Amino acid sequence: MYNPHDTIAATATPPGKGALAIVRMSGRESWEIAGEIFFRKERKFKNFKSHRLYYGNIKDNSKKIDTVLISTMKSPKSYTGEDTVEITCHGGNYVTSRILESLLKNGARPANPGEFTMRAFINGKMDLARAEAVNSIIDANSERSLEEALKMHDGRISDKIKIYAEEASQIKTEVDASIEWGETEEIDPAGISEIQKRLKKLTEKIKKEADEAPSDERLGQGFRVVICGKPNAGKSSVFNSLLKSSKNIISSHPGTTRDVVEGELILNGFLVKLIDTAGIGVEVPDEIYKMASEKSKREIKNADVVLYIIDAEKGIQEEDYKIKKLCNEDRFIPVVNKSDIRKRVKGGSEFYSGIEEVNTSCMTKEGFEKLKKRIGEKLSEYDTDRAMITARQRNSLFRAEKELREAEKNIKDGEFVVASYEITSALSALGNIDGSTVNERTLDRIFERFCIGK
Repeated sequence: MYNPHDTIAATATPPGKGALAIVRMSGRESWEIAGEIFFRKERKFKNFKSHRLYYGNIKDNSKKIDTVLISTMKSPKSYTGEDTVEITCHGGNYVTSRILESLLKNGARPANPGEFTMRAFINGKMDLARAEAVNSIIDANSERSLEEALKMHDGRISDKIKIYAEEASQIKTEVDASIEWGETEEIDPAGISEIQKRLKKLTEKIKKEADEAPSDERLGQGFRVVICGKPNAGKSSVFNSLLKSSKNIISSHPGTTRDVVEGELILNGFLVKLIDTAGIGVEVPDEIYKMASEKSKREIKNADVVLYIIDAEKGIQEEDYKIKKLCNEDRFIPVVNKSDIRKRVKGGSEFYSGIEEVNTSCMTKEGFEKLKKRIGEKLSEYDTDRAMITARQRNSLFRAEKELREAEKNIKDGEFVVASYEITSALSALGNIDGSTVNERTLDRIFERFCIGK
């Protein structure tokens, strides 16, 4: 629970050895506490000024802990909006823990996960969507995920929410006016029709945003590119060749892969989770292989891109068509492996259904750059000019859409009081995104996912 009277402290850099580390403190007593342990020319130094950098020593009971640089920021011109001190010391777990311990002994308390950013939100330094973006920036692991996190931090989704909320508020004002007008006069049907049109247009905008905005989970955790096909088609060889490693065991015996094996690579700035699966389509009494085959089918269903591996020597067989039915053709790339032996496959044109195949050879490494390019092109289809949103934000958009659709129906039925209430609920859902109507429990759930010190 946030207490504005508390002064909080935490190490802001990751644990472990390094050249430098930062210990940060925020709250009303930050400067006073820092003054108790910071020494210059063998004297305690407390004459801090805002946005200055001071060189000196941290001492505990007159015993030197480290030589440091202290930066000081006066409220409200700081990250949290409070008086803030940041101590840059030598990296190392022991040094930072001793400095933090000294701050706590003199009146600070340990910060909770994400509490610095939560204070920034509470003190009006950023809205909730921007605050969530801070964590997305920290978690970014590819060019695209960083770009999208920065869009969110720059206010792309916040600005849209503001526009949606303003339009919903205007519509609600007109609905409420119709309620008052209807108590004494007949309501103008043309005016009500116009309200319905505006409400429908707003609802469709919000639905489109919820449907099309990229997911922070997909961008952060990676797009799932699944390699599948019949047993012994060369799936694991393609997997290893794409990763340029020998992560998976390769054998001429069918059924070598008994579980899902994952690897990571970056394509077109996207993080890709490359997934090698057990072969499908051969009836075997082996219970473990059957389980692996079912798991492969689930991976195909959830894939963002499917690489279907075809053995150039064996060509297209009846079983290939059965497996292909599991694949979404919009996500499907046929890959003819062993192209050093044979490039054209009998029955291929019909099987590919107009989709251009990629010929690869794990022996000569032919075709793998082209395959990477094709995967990148498929992933680019997920690209959009819309700002990335979190699952929580998407759920709030869908809730707002649902409430507005109900309001539209009730206006049509003449239930203006109910419609007004539903528009209010939609506004609450939108406010849950930028934080204007968020509750304390939701804040706790959001910021507990942050690291301590951020």
